[in-house]
Amino acid sequence: MTGARLTIKEMYVYPVKSLAGIEVFEWPALATGFKLDRQFMLINEKGMFVTQRQLPEMALIQPAIDNDYLTLKSREHGSITLSLETENKVKETIPARIWKDNCDTYEPDPEVSRWLSDTLKRNVRLVALSNQRTQSSPERFGEHTTTLFADAAPFLITNHSSLLSLNNTLQHKGLPKVDIRRFRPNIVIEGDLAAFEEHNHVKLTGKNYVFNLIDHCQRCVITTIDPDSGVKHPKLEPFKTVAYINPMPNNANSPAFGVNACISSNGLDETMLRIGDELIVS
Repeated sequence: MTGARLTIKEMYVYPVKSLAGIEVFEWPALATGFKLDRQFMLINEKGMFVTQRQLPEMALIQPAIDNDYLTLKSREHGSITLSLETENKVKETIPARIWKDNCDTYEPDPEVSRWLSDTLKRNVRLVALSNQRTQSSPERFGEHTTTLFADAAPFLITNHSSLLSLNNTLQHKGLPKVDIRRFRPNIVIEGDLAAFEEHNHVKLTGKNYVFNLIDHCQRCVITTIDPDSGVKHPKLEPFKTVAYINPMPNNANSPAFGVNACISSNGLDETMLRIGDELIVS
């Protein structure tokens, strides 16, 4: 509904791609996404990115940010801390690949890579970007819009009403509810917007920023992984149910949940977003 008033209900940052997220109550937003969002990722021996698709147990590693340090915690392997300061750390350029995108990376701390390899029982390296990543989909997000290690857009925005609708359908099927962590949003909105109606609008306007809603977010099997156990649902739920109630346009077998978005903030390099911020739909 155009003109509907919404608020920001929840916000999440994911410092390491595909590890657990951090719920925040206020956080700076940049053109590339939330500050520190997907600043790091894991790669295998061939330089390919590694996610919960290959290692569901990545969901169980919990990050925490304290000033200029990132701590990774595991129930069975304790914790390790990494400095977020990146200046003068590039010692070796490591070619890496995210889907079809090639990028230059470096390993900020080999000890953290060893800890992650021991924890996940797979040889991985933690890397960060050494050069700005090229936008591989300028026709979708604009030639000058880029991200760190996010799959596509700088922001993923979901609608709380959509989650309620999904859970209502799951309950009717005799299946347990799921929470929003399955969908790894940056921002969750709530208010006068029906379930999945977010797909029908182009902008969310805040006090001094605007989110441009680009397109449907096509979901994958990561939605079937329980964030508390790291175990995939044996019948691929809620993936199948979302595909039934809200399929991707022109692809009835693929679920859509949330929208890919970019931010405009009146020329500001950084804009602070907060829980409770009001947004108007257009």
